[in-house]
Amino acid sequence: HPDPAERRRMCRMQWEKSGGSSARSWYSFSANENVADETDLMIYDKISALGITAKAFVADLKKVKSRRINMHINSPGGDVFEGVAIYNALKAHKAEIITHIDGVAASIASIIAIAGDEVRMAKNAYLMMHNPYAVAIGDSETMQKMADMLDKLRNTLAQTYAEKTGKP
Repeated sequence: HPDPAERRRMCRMQWEKSGGSSARSWYSFSANENVADETDLMIYDKISALGITAKAFVADLKKVKSRRINMHINSPGGDVFEGVAIYNALKAHKAEIITHIDGVAASIASIIAIAGDEVRMAKNAYLMMHNPYAVAIGDSETMQKMADMLDKLRNTLAQTYAEKTGKP
């Protein structure tokens, strides 16, 4: 095992290799070296507050000054509110956003996918939508409040899909 000073040096090298930011478990931004003024964004894992939060994602997104973002998605989804915050940040960004569904854009990742100005899907890729679900513990009043919240979420997400597609 390396001594503590050597471990610190190795960690510093890894940190600098990652662009000087903390490790990201489910997304990354990188300059597209093949095309000037483009940034590649990879969302390749679960969207979750337990990993990188929407707050951190949005802070990183604000640093992107490219005129185009190529957003690649392969995600099973995750937390609805984290995903909605990411969707809204992408919609507000000045760059043209081209979404590429590389494998799956499921659940809330499908909402993030439609934030793109253009959405492209590989022929063997999937986009999966479903009604939101949750776990609740409590009495009937608590359960009713959760059911009401899920109905509101379902209607809001359905409206987001309808606005993108122009279909009910």
